[in-house]
Amino acid sequence: MKALARSFPASAATASLVFLTGASAMMDEVVWQRYLARLLGGDAAATAVVLAAFLGGLSLGYWAFGRLARRVSRPFRAYALAEAFIGLWGLAFPVIFSLVESASAGLALEPPLGLAFQGFGLAAVLIGPPAVCMGATVPLLTQALSRDLESSGRVHAVLYGVNTAGAFLGAVAAGYVAVPELGLPGSLRLAAAFNLLAACWFWLAPAHSFTSVPVQSRPQMSAGRSPVAALLALALLNGFQAMGLENVLVRFVALSVGGSTYAFTMVVGMFVLAIAAGALLAGRFSRLGLSAMWVNQLLIAALLLLLYPALDTWPYWTHRLRLVFAPTLAGFWGFQAAEFAALALVAGLPAMLIGAAVPLIFNRLRSDLATVGALSGRILCANTIGNLSGSLIAGLMLHPFLNNGQIYLLCAVLALFGAWLAAWELSRAARWGTALAAACAVALIPSNPAYDPQRFMVGTFRVQTPLIYSQLPPGAFYREFLDGAQGLFLEDGPECSAAVVRAPRQPWHPEAPLAIMVNGKSDSSTVADMATLRLLAHLPALLSPGRARTLVIGMGTGVTSGQLALYPDVARIGTAEISSSVIKALPLFGAFTGNVHQDPRHAVLHGDAFRILARSAERWDLIVSEPSNPWVQGVDALFTREFYRLARGRLAPDGLFVQWIHIYDASATVLGSVLETLKTEFAHVRVFMSQANDLILLASSADIADARLEAAAATLASNAAVARSLEEIGLGSLESLLAREIAPPPLRGPVQTLDMPVLHYLAGKSYFMGERVAARELLSGEVAREGTNADARMLLARRVAARREGALSRLEAQALVDSAMDRRGEEVVPLPLSGALGRRLERLMP
Repeated sequence: MKALARSFPASAATASLVFLTGASAMMDEVVWQRYLARLLGGDAAATAVVLAAFLGGLSLGYWAFGRLARRVSRPFRAYALAEAFIGLWGLAFPVIFSLVESASAGLALEPPLGLAFQGFGLAAVLIGPPAVCMGATVPLLTQALSRDLESSGRVHAVLYGVNTAGAFLGAVAAGYVAVPELGLPGSLRLAAAFNLLAACWFWLAPAHSFTSVPVQSRPQMSAGRSPVAALLALALLNGFQAMGLENVLVRFVALSVGGSTYAFTMVVGMFVLAIAAGALLAGRFSRLGLSAMWVNQLLIAALLLLLYPALDTWPYWTHRLRLVFAPTLAGFWGFQAAEFAALALVAGLPAMLIGAAVPLIFNRLRSDLATVGALSGRILCANTIGNLSGSLIAGLMLHPFLNNGQIYLLCAVLALFGAWLAAWELSRAARWGTALAAACAVALIPSNPAYDPQRFMVGTFRVQTPLIYSQLPPGAFYREFLDGAQGLFLEDGPECSAAVVRAPRQPWHPEAPLAIMVNGKSDSSTVADMATLRLLAHLPALLSPGRARTLVIGMGTGVTSGQLALYPDVARIGTAEISSSVIKALPLFGAFTGNVHQDPRHAVLHGDAFRILARSAERWDLIVSEPSNPWVQGVDALFTREFYRLARGRLAPDGLFVQWIHIYDASATVLGSVLETLKTEFAHVRVFMSQANDLILLASSADIADARLEAAAATLASNAAVARSLEEIGLGSLESLLAREIAPPPLRGPVQTLDMPVLHYLAGKSYFMGERVAARELLSGEVAREGTNADARMLLARRVAARREGALSRLEAQALVDSAMDRRGEEVVPLPLSGALGRRLERLMP
């Protein structure tokens, strides 16, 4: 901090507070995004609306406070008022949000127009006012702290750099510590404390505490023939390039390490830290000549193009790096630090040069000490509008036309266009040479050379132990790793990267398995997950009093929706899916779904499931929730108490809610958290083991009546298609289906709420450490009830007691034990429930 104080024309305390306000701004942005996801949804369109409101407000603030900077006589107090407003708004935000949420309950927010206009209006009301005030920092303080024109460049660069470095702290704190430990309201209070501390300091500190750094006497610079419009356009282009590059780096890292919040935090943290370093470095060279901007942009383009041929090897190198760290908590943090360092090593330098652009433009345009604050506001306003445009266009609109590699190349092209703008004052050779280089780079985009998107189809992050070919070079590694896998569909969509992969035919199954891969992770397979996908449909459809209206949350392969279509009395099948790319892939699974995409009863509901349920008055007899794993970013909202409450409110009075939970990467605490949260909203929760890695939770407000068991048997007897579907997964009777029920394990975990979203972070660490709930923990409910009459409450016992034939024969009991097998490999593997099931069946025999 002493070194910072020597280069910063103010006290070390001032520098520290500027740093902390940058941290608070980033923390607020992260938390506001989570709050607004409840209102607007968490899909790409809703996220874009929130970002537009935030960045739009910030750019307006830069412009407004830049104009104000030359008019106020006490800029420090004006800045103090702005920070005080941000802090007080943050403290009151939960109450403000609750009021807006209640007032907007009647809005449909239907995409695209309803979400765009109504959603933007709500986001502007909620986060627009503080975002505008966040634009006060650099313009007001640049004007206040600049003692002469010569020092203004350094003042502006260091203010911008220190504030941006604070954003790094905010991103890391929010992503790793504040949100999981303090929750959303607690994180807002922490951020507000930073704002209010800064407000008190700048209001109360005497003017002489803001010391200036002596500089050598030098004539004031003049912009002369400086092209203000061209350089402001360059600031805008630089902002577009920055956000476009950040977005595509997030995609590459997610495909390499897994799409968790940790991956997002890592990229954003690295990027803003590098931008801060670039700004601070530019502040030390305020006398650079006319060619500085031109060289800056050329270097950005050159570095990006040099990195481009290695992009499709990132998953390979991540796999190699992952093997260095033990599957422990210390290993988790070590891996996060190593990934951050590796990312900074390969992408940090171009990000630093992007960060240097704003101070360089300021240095070139400053001409009058009285207007340095206004100039800072104009440049940052243009740069933030570029940020907004880059996020919307590169992050959303380009994906139907370009893949991730092509968007990355576009960022390099934009740097060359920036160099062309910066070269207007230089020689004709510089201008024409830059234009020629840009044209050559543009020609690369359609062909996308030296980039193989199939290397991102299957994530190497799923492999946590060494492979016999892990040490091979990248090309040989991928040949072995993909092992004949065929990509039938590949798309880098706005929400995710999706692929349909056909794996080689296995000797133990007649079909070559197809899987839908989302960001490199299988979200369901037509072989490995078939038992679960079918039971997700048949368990509730057979046991529910009604099944006319059904909703499936998460499309995957579409098998669950296709199985529901086997019931002729199902009148409507809604499938909610957040990814447009996954929706496009549905017809490829037609052989496994019965071509449900052509069934007139089937409707795809594109968007965030939270918004779909909250903004629709439809009632459903069945709601089947089959999201991805809780460690995947955005999925944890579907495991919250608020979501379960919403689902319960949208069910018919006797409706059933079904939850798929993966247990192959879930610890006892993760599974306990899901169970505990579900029980807060549903009085009855039954647990079924569909196969060795999956549980199905069947929840309802009223218990399943005995009459439903008899009706289920009648349905099976009369519906040959449903009976055949169950027989194909080894379940030839209603009794074998009910035999998959286990007693709810008495596991404990924190209740997951939107305000305290802990599950995602627990699941992320659990996944890295390879934890999974042990069989003895999973069946601890069975052990706990030995010697009691708890068996009488199990559906199988109730079914056997009601049968006309009476108790089970020994042959029937053995058949039920045999059905409790996981037939996914060459050998039949007993499920963990088999032993407990055998003991239970002994009590059901004469």
